[in-house]
Amino acid sequence: MSLALYGVSLTVPALEFLPVSDSSNPSVPPADSVQEIWSGREILMLGWLAIFDMQIAWYANPLHLINLGLMAGRMWRLNTAISALTLAVGLNTLLLFWQEIAIGMAEDGRLQSLHIGFYCWITSLSIPVVWNSWQWWVASTHSKASSE
Repeated sequence: MSLALYGVSLTVPALEFLPVSDSSNPSVPPADSVQEIWSGREILMLGWLAIFDMQIAWYANPLHLINLGLMAGRMWRLNTAISALTLAVGLNTLLLFWQEIAIGMAEDGRLQSLHIGFYCWITSLSIPVVWNSWQWWVASTHSKASSE
């Protein structure tokens, strides 16, 4: 389910940016501004560059894949920690409402709105948190019951 939602998030619009050009009053958009809507695929290809603007949300993608791979090992405590970290890193996207990043050749922008792709992506990151936490709880209750 998580991988399916992740795949959907790559095909639909995810983030909408509004260019910001007036450095004296960044809350006022330029008169000729055109909103840019980025799909999940575009963000996946170019998002790693946001590290130069101190934005780390893209790095939730490799963490997510690592976590999905580690789930086969059934180390639920470790997987719960990694999946929670992955979700926290992904939620760093919300800082873009207050942070300017490069969105084009010579323009900066600020996040204007979130689209369905973002919600699919965050949900795909949330599923392993819930699943790993549940499995950790089940494993701990079974080990307590078997030791009694």
